[in-house]
Amino acid sequence: MNPLRSLRWWIALPLALCGGLALDAATPWLNWWPAGLVGAALIIAALWQQRSLAGLLLGAVAGASFWAPHISWLTLYLGPIPWLALTAAMVSWFALFGLLTATTTRALALLRLRTVILVPAQAATVAGLWVLREQLQSTVPYGGFAWGRLAHTQADGPLAQSASWLGFAGLT
Repeated sequence: MNPLRSLRWWIALPLALCGGLALDAATPWLNWWPAGLVGAALIIAALWQQRSLAGLLLGAVAGASFWAPHISWLTLYLGPIPWLALTAAMVSWFALFGLLTATTTRALALLRLRTVILVPAQAATVAGLWVLREQLQSTVPYGGFAWGRLAHTQADGPLAQSASWLGFAGLT
């Protein structure tokens, strides 16, 4: 059995859900920085070599479980409709990330490369897609919402100082 094959849907779905919640736990309201690393790992594991539609749906689940609680404070000032609209916009970026991550990791696996080449190629691709998603969500909609970056979850962690050398994208 190949350990790099995609996880079954019934395993991947809770991983995506828990990954999004863990990312939210790492943000300033709980400020538990290790959860950001765990959350990213859970989301990526859920998406790894999934079929495209599954990746889209799992990405949406991860995005909803992160963004809905992360920006829930908007309901205090604007009400539920703007909160839902912004959550939907931000979830769409995660869904697109899920689609692309699942598709590219699966396509790379079909190339039948040796594991020592395949896994680093997949990892670099996924890292690039994660950073691209963060960059896009930092500009669209309404000028973007950069505070959802993985680097922001590491403000109190041991890697925070690396942001001065690597920037937010490098820290992510």
